[in-house]
Amino acid sequence: MKYNILIGGIHIESSSFSVNKAKKEDFIILKDKELINNYNYFNDFDNINLIPLIHARALPDGEVSISFFEEFLKEFLNLLKEKTNEYKIDGLLLDIHGAMKVENMFDSEGYIIEKIRKISPNIKISTTTDLHGNISEKLFNNTNLITTYKTAPHIDQIETKRRALKNLIYLLDNKNNIYESFVRVPILLPGEMTSTNIEPAKSLYNSLKKIEEDKDILDASIWMGFPWVDEKRASASLSVTGINKEKVINITKKLSNKLFSIKEDFKFVSKALSLKDSFIEANNSNLKPFVISDTGDNPGAGGLGDLNLLLKEALKYKDSNKRILIASIKDSEAINILKSSNKERLNINIGNKIDPSFGPSINLDVTIINKRVINNNLMYLVRHKNIDLIITEKRFQFGKISYFNNILKEDIKTYDIVSVKMGYLEPEIKDVSKAHILALTKGSVNQDLLSLNYNNLNRPIYPFDKNFKFNKNIIIKENKNENN
Repeated sequence: MKYNILIGGIHIESSSFSVNKAKKEDFIILKDKELINNYNYFNDFDNINLIPLIHARALPDGEVSISFFEEFLKEFLNLLKEKTNEYKIDGLLLDIHGAMKVENMFDSEGYIIEKIRKISPNIKISTTTDLHGNISEKLFNNTNLITTYKTAPHIDQIETKRRALKNLIYLLDNKNNIYESFVRVPILLPGEMTSTNIEPAKSLYNSLKKIEEDKDILDASIWMGFPWVDEKRASASLSVTGINKEKVINITKKLSNKLFSIKEDFKFVSKALSLKDSFIEANNSNLKPFVISDTGDNPGAGGLGDLNLLLKEALKYKDSNKRILIASIKDSEAINILKSSNKERLNINIGNKIDPSFGPSINLDVTIINKRVINNNLMYLVRHKNIDLIITEKRFQFGKISYFNNILKEDIKTYDIVSVKMGYLEPEIKDVSKAHILALTKGSVNQDLLSLNYNNLNRPIYPFDKNFKFNKNIIIKENKNENN
């Protein structure tokens, strides 16, 4: 039997502490064949007919503008109605992040799936999410199956989406009742403390793979949560899916107890220091390139990307024998000046133009070294003494070596100190770095969570609260296949 499976969704991680709003132009929006081609790794599933709705994806940012969200959701739901009238729909693969925040709204992903249920109350939905999603009870209760990545940095996105589709087909194929659990675990930590490359997350997530070797278990997922969304649903959570209800419940209890018991064992993935001490250590080191992460302004978590705090600190070393690369600062005004000038050397104001609370721009005399367009983003490489700086028109994260190779005039390994707007290093950057420090900088994704102004967290929750009892509320849901 061939199943008609709808596919679509919206994928963005949102910081409540950013002044930015994610607008329509910030999203890559896919429809029709373009959307289907984006999931070409499903081509070997010969028992499905994949039907496109609409999918939108953006770099992590601030809250999503309500105007774009309403426009997107209207089109999504209209397409859902259209396709359900045109085809006999068997299922929906809902591809979302899980930590989207829409302005003036709470639990936006839960809101989406409730709207879907009003149109298609009996459709089988399999939801695929990010490990840093903040999963709500509303989202869980309205989806039939849910899963997430098992790696951070995320190197198993395709594997996860394939698992979500495989489990959906299993639900449609089999007469077995499928049981799924959900429990919220009162822990909220930054991703830089929960990388699956180090303990305790490494062993915790490896244990999920062993659990799934049991023929009665289809999926075991743990979400570490995203801490920069000020909502009640912001926390860790987990879910287990299987055909044996007792096993599902027992595994859920053991996993949730384990996660809560190791909450104080999570540490930063690399050495973490103040901005000042990060540069002191890098300057005193003979290892190169020595990579410093600008964690508070990480665009990969929703940072503005325009803060010049690392540049300001680097300028204290402008007369040293160390070569420094700053990658990068988002500054469209500076880009326009560089673009319109016919001079090789000029004076520009750089950074800190979006949120004045982080200080003024820096005025510098710079020499233009190179100009490139990478992923539709115009950028310049400029030099001031021993400091090379990449200025970008739009927010950008230098997470691949190919990006550096494109804009730099030399190998990244020739620099002594490289600053990136990142938290834990993406695999390719980690491979070339000889040393790494997390600079605990200010910004809209500040690692010092206790310094941020939360108003809506569900308390008590670690590390905001200590010495409290974990009162588990395990939800068990039974999925039946009415088609059989």
